[in-house]
Amino acid sequence: MSETSGPAGAGRQVAELEARLAALRQAARSKGAEPGELLDAALTELDGAVDLLRAAQAADGEPAAGAGAAERSLLRAAFSSGAQPRVLAEAPA
Repeated sequence: MSETSGPAGAGRQVAELEARLAALRQAARSKGAEPGELLDAALTELDGAVDLLRAAQAADGEPAAGAGAAERSLLRAAFSSGAQPRVLAEAPA
């Protein structure tokens, strides 16, 4: 994603996100699309959008909140390694 600040830079970043969204939609409709890979790509783009919004928020003088990109990446890596969703629960006694 571009690192240009200001309204023009934000506009370009939004246009870049829109272009990648269109590419993701096209990939999702293609034959042989891997759902896991598409989900990972979509989450990466969502992370980029969140970062863009946080940068805009910080430019407006508002404090940024929430987990950092490194923490989100770590959580995604930890929970995307399994082929199926995992549920950790205690067995009834």
